[in-house]
Amino acid sequence: MSIFILKIIAMVTMLCDHVASTFFKGNVNAVMRSIGRTAFPIYAFLIAEGFYHIKDKPEKLSKHFTRLFILTLVSEIPYDLMETGKLVFWPSQSVMLTLLVGMAGLMIADRFKDSPLFVVFFYAIGAVATYFTAPNYKLTGIFMILFYYFFTVKCRDYSVLKRYLVLLAFSIIYLPLYNWARFGFPNIHDLFVRSLNGWHWLIPYIWINLFLAVYNGKNGYKNRMLNICYAWFYPVHMLIIGIIALLL
Repeated sequence: MSIFILKIIAMVTMLCDHVASTFFKGNVNAVMRSIGRTAFPIYAFLIAEGFYHIKDKPEKLSKHFTRLFILTLVSEIPYDLMETGKLVFWPSQSVMLTLLVGMAGLMIADRFKDSPLFVVFFYAIGAVATYFTAPNYKLTGIFMILFYYFFTVKCRDYSVLKRYLVLLAFSIIYLPLYNWARFGFPNIHDLFVRSLNGWHWLIPYIWINLFLAVYNGKNGYKNRMLNICYAWFYPVHMLIIGIIALLL
């Protein structure tokens, strides 16, 4: 499993998720969105994997972060259009903001690795910021990116089975935290009930983690146009879906 394959899977499953959320209801929506849950963990993993390879190359790191920042700004209107039919909708922001804050968190964690209290403070600020700006996945998204970075650093030489078990253990911990953040930090009883009712969301992580566990650390097929397509796929496909939804 190469970066090329992971990018293809991320784009296809994200498209599936957004088509389902915009145009379908009932069982079709549930199945397609279950498939679509694959996308964000792959995007988060690739943010962490990319940072691992360029963290000691300041120029590349700066360019990468700048591109991510631009994509975050550009994606907001297409996201709002697809989600609400409006060009601007302040109560919710796109997942690109989560990826941007997650990337910034990795940069801070690496830059101030000898000052852990500062890193903790930054992540606390990031958690508060994601609560008030309400991007997709909220604070759990930035912590997922942080986990994937440590997974990339510490587990590269593990066997596929051991990598898979580590990833699966994280998913079991992550999903209740995601529900806790997504539903406005409910009390323990409500969180327990919501987690039980949402048990089926664990199913996509069974294959997501398999994809990541068999990742071989290689780029695979390299193509500049593919990289451009991958970078701009998020805002462009949402813009198209939003326009079609308005026309219909």
